[in-house]
Amino acid sequence: MSNSMPPHVVNFLAQEGPLRCVAPAVADLVPRLALRQYRRGNILCREDDPADIAWIIVSGWIRLYRFTRDGDEKVIGYRGRGQFAGEAAMLDNSRQECVAEAYTDAQCVVMMRADFYRLLADHSDFMRETLRMVSADRARLARDLVDLSILDARRRLICTLMTLADRYGTVDAKGTLRLSLPMTQLELAAIIGATRETLSRLCSGLPEVRIEQKELSITNWAEFQALHPAK
Repeated sequence: MSNSMPPHVVNFLAQEGPLRCVAPAVADLVPRLALRQYRRGNILCREDDPADIAWIIVSGWIRLYRFTRDGDEKVIGYRGRGQFAGEAAMLDNSRQECVAEAYTDAQCVVMMRADFYRLLADHSDFMRETLRMVSADRARLARDLVDLSILDARRRLICTLMTLADRYGTVDAKGTLRLSLPMTQLELAAIIGATRETLSRLCSGLPEVRIEQKELSITNWAEFQALHPAK
């Protein structure tokens, strides 16, 4: 592994993301880490690869997905700055559960399994934070499966937008929510299990929702939240 980690990345590791709870240990850990660049579309890992690497995203976005029996992609989620990818499989010593692909150009710090296990053994705060993140992700996936099976396309779209907004959205002074995660109509359609044509029809009935130049925004966000099926 590289011992020439740029200072700004070392500071990032100590102040943001999953290692911030073990900041004093970062300096000793850095020589065993590597900084890697990925171009959009590069594959970090595939389903059933050995779970011997985890990635901490420094910049850009990583998309996680699986293939259905029909060969279609089912989006599991996205990881951005300060988040882990690949940690869940390492946690239970299994194989990679999904494909991890650079959704945009991305920069990641690579951690090997031995160092991941060492942090878990030596730092209870890191173990608790890792378990919290993995548990939250799996609970979200379980909710998504329920939504996909019992909700119609319109309600699936609304629930998905709520989830994306909670994870990646910010609201401006005019009450418009914008996602930091780039998103096209085709990609959003894949997430909700619909065609692009169906999504366009649904969005025509939700004038608050706009997707332009990969930027998804929702005007009148406070009012839009009232559409959530659970409300």
